[in-house]
Amino acid sequence: MIKPPRNEDDLRQAVGNHLKIVLDEDIWEALKAEGYVGNCFDPSLKSKDLETQFLRLVDAASLALRLHPPRRPKFYREDSFRPTELEIVIALQVQEAKQHPDLVFLWQEVFRGRLAQSEEDETEFLITVCESSNWQVSLGGLHLFISNLAKEFSQKYGWTLSSARRFILTGQTPYVRKFRMTFNRNTPYLVMSTITIEANLMMNPKELAKAFGEFRRLLLRFHGMAESAKRKRPLSEKHHKLAEFAVQHQHLSAREAWEEWNRLYPDWAYSQLTNFQRDRKAALRRLFGAQESNPVKS
Repeated sequence: MIKPPRNEDDLRQAVGNHLKIVLDEDIWEALKAEGYVGNCFDPSLKSKDLETQFLRLVDAASLALRLHPPRRPKFYREDSFRPTELEIVIALQVQEAKQHPDLVFLWQEVFRGRLAQSEEDETEFLITVCESSNWQVSLGGLHLFISNLAKEFSQKYGWTLSSARRFILTGQTPYVRKFRMTFNRNTPYLVMSTITIEANLMMNPKELAKAFGEFRRLLLRFHGMAESAKRKRPLSEKHHKLAEFAVQHQHLSAREAWEEWNRLYPDWAYSQLTNFQRDRKAALRRLFGAQESNPVKS
């Protein structure tokens, strides 16, 4: 029997643990749109029914992953960072956040002075709030209200989204993110892609450099460039010419390109078409990155 999820993050993690994968944001949004996620938060569900809904969600996620496997990592980030130097700043942020009209209304009028305990089930707490509130509040509406407020606090103060939500529900001190790295893909020329780094000022440079190296290796492996990145020998003049030739003559068929190459570069002529194709593709892979970016006709 599964434990009722406290929130979406809790449910998403449970599904990911079940499938042994981190669910892509697009797939999760699609599952929400189809109603699989919302079904798991129906307060009227009994334990057996909840388990059935959860397994349906897992099956739908598994099918989505088979049909639309994640192509590449988009983000790399690390949360839960609160060094001593930032504690004073966060304390001031918390005092300011407590004056926010929406939070004051939520705590005083809806929660009526009571906050969730850290170990308390979030959904059960909110159901109790809805039942005892003098205001006509639906569970879904309350979830949305809290989520929007958490996003606002996260964007304004730099808190992690999960800790901002936890602060709203429990009053616990939030955390700020160490860093976030974003992959900016250059589709036609993969080696010209970039990584954008957003790091907290107090982040240790050595730790950030290590994280950058890990993210870069992950990207290279996803795009089939790991081996190329390890090579220290640069492209020869011949292979530079091959890559340049392939881009300039991509409209030609393999045989036409082979014949044209031999005419233009008799000193580097190929006696076999297969060898020409092999070296041409290899030169492009090393120059541009993943094979999917190579404009070479077979």
